[in-house]
Amino acid sequence: MDANAIIDGIRDKFRADMGAGTVYALTGGDLWLQHAANVDEADAPYIIVTLIDIVPTRVFGDSTDIEQARIQFDIWSRSESMAEIGPILAALDVCYQDADFGYGASYQHMNMHRTAVRLMREDQYWRHSVDYLLTVHEV
Repeated sequence: MDANAIIDGIRDKFRADMGAGTVYALTGGDLWLQHAANVDEADAPYIIVTLIDIVPTRVFGDSTDIEQARIQFDIWSRSESMAEIGPILAALDVCYQDADFGYGASYQHMNMHRTAVRLMREDQYWRHSVDYLLTVHEV
């Protein structure tokens, strides 16, 4: 599984729909990889995506390989309530939950499924961490 291709697929899916109420629109198009460089307090809300790990390939028979990766989306907000994060979380699910999108000629199937959600307060920000398990079926 190619980590760069995974990140490219996540970005492509994020940018595919820029209409009102989408995760792209609600965050002003701010999707960062690993950390948010040069982010000012005024830039919130924004999302940081991190590829946590790639689970080794499991082989079933001679022709089917399934690989999995854990991906974390951190939604950052300065709002004192869930009024800002709630719609972003819902839009994130619309964008990625059970999403099946192309990943190149060597993959038949790619599916993301949300596995965990955590809410934390860090300084003046709320951080809502959302984990997805990405499953890729190679042909």
